[in-house]
Amino acid sequence: MPSPQLDKVLAFIKREIGAGKQFPSARQIRDHMGWLNDRASCDALMSLAAKGHLRVKNRTPSGRGWRYEWALLHCIAEGESPVGK
Repeated sequence: MPSPQLDKVLAFIKREIGAGKQFPSARQIRDHMGWLNDRASCDALMSLAAKGHLRVKNRTPSGRGWRYEWALLHCIAEGESPVGK
């Protein structure tokens, strides 16, 4: 997934949490990004975790695989690319 897409996902997550809301669901991320399925959201979250921006708080089995709970690890200064190079 290109970094500009990940930048937008991370910015959306930070806005939601900053507004006092819970971590957005894969469906909320999908709707915000205009994607067609939740899998793209899950892939973006996994990529952000691999880059050190998110961590898995909890992982529980569900009927179709695993259900993840995510946590934002740190805040990024405004204007800085949150996913790096």
